[in-house]
Formats: sequence, C-alpha cells, structure tokens
Amino acid sequence: MRSKIIILLTSLFVFITSLSAIAGIDINKLQHIEIKKLKTVSEQILTGGQPTKAQLNQLKQLGIKNIVNLRPQTEQTWNEKQYVESLGLNYYSLSVAGAKGVNSDNADKLASLLDQLSGEPVFLHCASGNRVGALAALNEFKSNGGDLESAIATGKKWGLTRLEKVVREQLNPK
Repeated sequence: MRSKIIILLTSLFVFITSLSAIAGIDINKLQHIEIKKLKTVSEQILTGGQPTKAQLNQLKQLGIKNIVNLRPQTEQTWNEKQYVESLGLNYYSLSVAGAKGVNSDNADKLASLLDQLSGEPVFLHCASGNRVGALAALNEFKSNGGDLESAIATGKKWGLTRLEKVVREQLNPK
C-alpha cells in the first residue's frame, strides 16, 4: 500500500512539474539573471543580449526550451549551438548581419519561427537585443495595419534601440 502511495505521489509531482513547464517562464527568478538588456515580452518570450554559458544554464532553470540566435557566425567566438544542445535545449540560428540584415525577409523568417515555437518558452538574442527589437517592429507594422508608432513601441518592448532610425526608414520611406 505504501509503495502505491509513493508511486501516486511521484506521478502527481511529475504531472505538476510538466504543467509548470508548459505554463511558461518562471518570471519570479528573472532578477537573478544579468543578461544585457533582458526584456520580458510575454510569459513565453524573453529577449536580450548575448548570454554567457552560465546565463544559458539559468535560462534553462527558468523554463526556457528554445534559444534563437540572430548573430551571424562571424560575430561569435564560441560554439553556442553545441553548448545549448548539450543542455537539452533547442537551438535556432537566423543570421541578421547588422543594420543591413534588418529587413522584411528576416522579419518574416523570425515570425515564422516564432509561430512554429508558439506556446514554448523561448529566449531570442543578438549582441544587445537591438536587432531582435527591430525585426519585431517590422512584424508589428505588418500585423497592426501600418501604425508606425505602435510598431516602434513594440520594437522597443522587444529590445529596439539604435536601429530605430533604420526601422523608421524601412516603414516610412520618403
């Protein structure tokens, strides 16, 4: 009888743990992570700058399941993909090379990837989060009926900073 109770309690614990992983990121633990320009977009999406190996471990502990890297290989000094996968996380690379990489094609690719990952906790990054925010602004502009200021506000929520001028020029060409 006692072994049946232990099995039942263990099963219940595993079930509850799996539900919390589905629910999203443990936002209460965010203050312990010092990723450059870390932003909470939603219960499922965090953005920011380049994480260290220790920070990737912390992201995993928060419940992140997917890492999306917008930095081209030429900007990287270590094999992030290999390390992320060694943690049991999924790794995706979308090369966005500086301001020239901030375009509608890359914005569409990012939107498509996020649609595929819908409902799964994800951390998106570049060096500072700026390119992440720029692509988010381009996507928001398409989806909100062309409201430029709303798109910029969304981009800033995702990490847009000094690429704002590039985004404005693309969305409001003269």
